[in-house]
Amino acid sequence: MKARLISLLVVTAASLAAQYQWDFNQNPIAADPGHWTQNGTISFGSPTTFSAASGGSIIYNQTVTGANANDYDPDATLALKSGGGAYVEYLRASQTALLSHSGASETCVGSFIAIEIDVPSSGFSQSGTLATIALYQCSSGTLSQLASTQASVKDGLTTRTVIWSNNLRFFIGGIQVLRSSALTGTTGNPGIGGYNQPSGSGFNGASVGHRDSVAPNPINGQTIGFSPLPNQVSMQWAGTVDDTNGIGLYTYLIYRGDGNGNNMVLLNSSPTSEFVDDTVQPLTTYTYQVQAEDWHVNTSTAVRFTVNTPMAQAVDRRRRAWTRP
Repeated sequence: MKARLISLLVVTAASLAAQYQWDFNQNPIAADPGHWTQNGTISFGSPTTFSAASGGSIIYNQTVTGANANDYDPDATLALKSGGGAYVEYLRASQTALLSHSGASETCVGSFIAIEIDVPSSGFSQSGTLATIALYQCSSGTLSQLASTQASVKDGLTTRTVIWSNNLRFFIGGIQVLRSSALTGTTGNPGIGGYNQPSGSGFNGASVGHRDSVAPNPINGQTIGFSPLPNQVSMQWAGTVDDTNGIGLYTYLIYRGDGNGNNMVLLNSSPTSEFVDDTVQPLTTYTYQVQAEDWHVNTSTAVRFTVNTPMAQAVDRRRRAWTRP
């Protein structure tokens, strides 16, 4: 399976069409008691740095707008000038939330969910450094690690966390690197912080926004075209856009099932309005389903179409035809 990138401009235009309004946006981050509650050691500036091992945090102290004040999208811009340090994004946090380093382990104060980016001291590169990404939960001072992974980070990348109900998705530079559907923390505000960050590193900016809960506009089924080969189905469609006040389109989801539309399984996602399925068999009927998904994980109404693959060696690739449902 592979997604082709020819229609990138269509998706870019779709993202720009949205008129989402952030609750709060600050760059550079400032000592602002009207929006941030400060905990621990903080050096405000460009960037704002949390250098002490005992940690520091700033927790948003206003009510996030939207249908649920505990469902939101906090973004932050990383400033990474050298290796070392932990960069923390707080979620559903109490105003006293603080994640810090003590000895060989982390400790916590308050209650919160947190995503920690741990940048290694050695092997740092401005072109990208492999960091450990850990998902934590602190409940009344007791810290538990829920998940971990690794991802490349570098100076200037933006982190984005979308949290709703018991679900979470975390992105670095527009790439999803961690997700969870088993969260238990239900209330609290977003924030940022960290510990042991070197001089010149930290966060350059932060934004807080409500979770958009409106689905993108549906794909026009009449624009779908497909071209079947014995072991490959190529498909394309006209790109759609998010709702008028939406956060913007993120990707398209492509599902496949049998000829009767049963057993639909997610094949892959595509950032553009075209996709190639290289896992089909000759002389087989398949049902495909395509949906648009925005950054806040709302999906459009599904559009389905059926494809029949020809027998092996029955098609000259130089003369392949495109068909509409």
